[in-house]
Amino acid sequence: MNALVSLHDYKSGRIGRIAPQLSQAMQNTIDSFALIDLGFIGPPYTWTNGQSGSRMTAQRLDKPHFHLQIFPDSKIFHLQFNHSDHCPLLLNTRPSKENIKLHFHFLPIWADHEDCKEIVESTWGKQIPGSKARQVTFKLKECKIKLKEWNKKVFGRVEERLQRLQQKIHDLQSNLRTQRDKENLLYKQYDDWLEKEEHLWRVKFRELWLKAGDRNTKFFHQMVKYKRRTQDIEWIQGRNGEWLTNCNDITSIFEEAIKQVGNIDESSQFHRLDILDFPKLTYTQCQSLLSPPIAEEIKAALFQMHPHKAPGPDGYIAFFFQHYWSSLGTDIIQLVSDFFQSGQLVKEINNTCITFTPKCKNSERPSDYRPISLCNIIYKIITKWMANQMKPLL
Repeated sequence: MNALVSLHDYKSGRIGRIAPQLSQAMQNTIDSFALIDLGFIGPPYTWTNGQSGSRMTAQRLDKPHFHLQIFPDSKIFHLQFNHSDHCPLLLNTRPSKENIKLHFHFLPIWADHEDCKEIVESTWGKQIPGSKARQVTFKLKECKIKLKEWNKKVFGRVEERLQRLQQKIHDLQSNLRTQRDKENLLYKQYDDWLEKEEHLWRVKFRELWLKAGDRNTKFFHQMVKYKRRTQDIEWIQGRNGEWLTNCNDITSIFEEAIKQVGNIDESSQFHRLDILDFPKLTYTQCQSLLSPPIAEEIKAALFQMHPHKAPGPDGYIAFFFQHYWSSLGTDIIQLVSDFFQSGQLVKEINNTCITFTPKCKNSERPSDYRPISLCNIIYKIITKWMANQMKPLL
C-alpha cells in the first residue's frame, strides 16, 4: 500500500498531510495480521522526490512489518541512495548477538514458596561482624546466592515442568482405569505452574496499569519481545555519523555522553548557589530537618514505595523488604539511623545503574535517550525519608 500511517514518516518543505482514510485502512491491515514495525538502522526516510528547499519531500514508504514469533531478532538497514529515488533495504534475520550476563532480580512469586522464607530468615539470623551496613550488604549477597541456586533447582524451568505435567495427565487419561483423585491432583499442580508462568511474564512486562485477569501468557510473551526490541540499544550513530552496532562501541559513546552531562562550565554563574536568592528557613524549620529519623518514619518511607518498580544493582525490589520486614526491619532501621549519625554509606548500597530510555521512535544519538538512575532500595529509603522531611517546607 502506497500510504503513510504517521506524520513521523514524512518530511517536506511544505505543510505535511496524510490521507486519513488510507492511513487508517493501512493501520487496520497491520493490526489484523498482528504485525510489528521492527524499526531500522540508518537514514529515517526511504523515498525522496529528489528536490530541495520548499519543494523537497521525503517519506518512509518502504516499511517492512513482521511477526515477532517468526522473526524475533531481525534488523532492517536503510542503505544509502544510489540511482533510484528509493533507498535499498537490507533485512538481516539472524544477526549475531553478544552474550550479555543476566543480573539477579528478586521475583515476588518466590515469596509464595515456604523455601524462600526459610532462606531469608536463615541468612538474616547469622551473626556477622562489622558495621550494620556491612552486615546488611553481606546478608543480601548471601541471600542472593542461595536464591539463585534455589531458583534453578526448585522453581526454575517452568515450561519444562508444564510439559511434564501435561504428559502425565495425557498418560493418565489414556489409561482405561481412570484415577480421578490422581488426575485432579495433577490438574491442580498444572494450574499452579500456569499461574507461576503468567506471573513471570507479567513481571518481565512490568506495566503498572496491567491488572490480573484471564491467563494469556502468549500475550505477555509477545509484549516482552516487543518491549525488548524497543528498549534494547542495538545501534547508535557515532561522532562521525557512522552506525555502530558493536556493544563496546555503543557503551563508549554513552559513557562519553554521561561525562559531558556531568561537566560544569566554570565560566557560568549558574552553579554558584551563593548568588541565588532562595527563601530562608526559620531556626525551628532548620532544627526539624536536623532531627534524626525514628523507626516509624523509616518504615513509612519504605512502604510508600511501589513494591514492584525496577530494582537497583543488587536486584532487590521494594517488595522484598516490605514482605520480609519482620525479619529485616530491625537491621534496616539501624542502618539508616547509623547513616544519619556518621554520614557514611558503603559503596554496595551507594551503587547505581544508569539505564537509557528512548525519547522518540528510532532514536539515533545518545541525546535521543533519557538517562534514568536505578538505585538500591536502602538508598531509596534514605532519600525518601529526606524528601518526606522536606516536603512540608516546600
